[in-house]
Amino acid sequence: MEGGLLSEPPVDIREVSEILPLGDVDGDSHVIPVDHLYVRLPSGPPISVKAMAAGELVLVLDNSGAGGGDFEIYLRHSDRLTTQFDHLGALSAKIDAHINTLPDGWIDLGDSRLLLLGEVGSPPPLLIASGETVGSTRGNGRTLDVGVVDFQRDNGQLGRGARRIPSVMDVLGLINAAPVNPPFNGHRAINGGCFAELLPDHIRQDWISAIQRIPEGCGSPGQDVAGALQGVWFNPALDSLPTPPPDTENAVFVLVPFNESPLTSLRLAFGSDDPLALLDPNGLFPASASAFGAVVNASPGTLVNPDPALVTPAAGTVCYDMFAPVGAGFFNLFYLRLSDPNTLEVGWDRTERAVPGCATELPAFPGSFEAVFTR
Repeated sequence: MEGGLLSEPPVDIREVSEILPLGDVDGDSHVIPVDHLYVRLPSGPPISVKAMAAGELVLVLDNSGAGGGDFEIYLRHSDRLTTQFDHLGALSAKIDAHINTLPDGWIDLGDSRLLLLGEVGSPPPLLIASGETVGSTRGNGRTLDVGVVDFQRDNGQLGRGARRIPSVMDVLGLINAAPVNPPFNGHRAINGGCFAELLPDHIRQDWISAIQRIPEGCGSPGQDVAGALQGVWFNPALDSLPTPPPDTENAVFVLVPFNESPLTSLRLAFGSDDPLALLDPNGLFPASASAFGAVVNASPGTLVNPDPALVTPAAGTVCYDMFAPVGAGFFNLFYLRLSDPNTLEVGWDRTERAVPGCATELPAFPGSFEAVFTR
């Protein structure tokens, strides 16, 4: 933890209802553990969002639609540090005027548009003071995503590169919009950090204590354990595609500690309704769009709901009773086996059970796996 790299919080902490830690998995838009904190605010009028340190605005993504404003911005503070705000309902008048001085600089992405400040045809980067208002939150149902890219931090993800966890530069390259110089150094996931840890001493603990996590802390987007089951696994077809996809969320299988209670609970998620989604490519099972949950079985050597950080190829097949929060809820069984440290075989028993079934069904499992993932 290195406090003081940021000088201001993004909002008044008295406006915050809760903060969700890094590493969230929801099985829908976020299958790969998230690289930002969710700052949730009570419903009500928009509130101002402030720059956490002096820097310059280098990237704007406009996702606004019929439902109102929805902006994502990146502020580069140094060669090491960049901060990100997503789901701003409006930008400050200063920023709005600046980014629209050269309207032809926007890159059309279909359902959104992107501006790289400092590129040919675009306005230059805009200097922003510490504590300066950069925009405001949306109205009802307000959640502000707050991210940090810290080039000196490494979260240890085992799946890397454009085909596994694309960077901003990777995505820009795929749409033929890669700048000569990156808008900031680092990778949102691999170098993703926690703004609360970087605040000044006199306010840092207040913000860390507001994060909904036991034990207290920020969490991490990187939870892979080398040679063990825990972490993010990828469809091997990613490695042979002529062009990597800009979004790989649907090509993964994830088994990680629950970011809010990592010592006792697990989350399992995977992609769906996509040709790269090995377990549910046609989106036929509603549970695929949710994050399954389970409680860790701490019994030494257990094969039922074991701590995935301790499951190695030597364990053979293990089984997880995973609760699906769909309707009244039900359990599905997942049979998992590491055939080697970098290859995971998965079997999914889609029977909707009212109670867990691994203890009785694992001994009878015939060893027929339906999908293979790698990392």
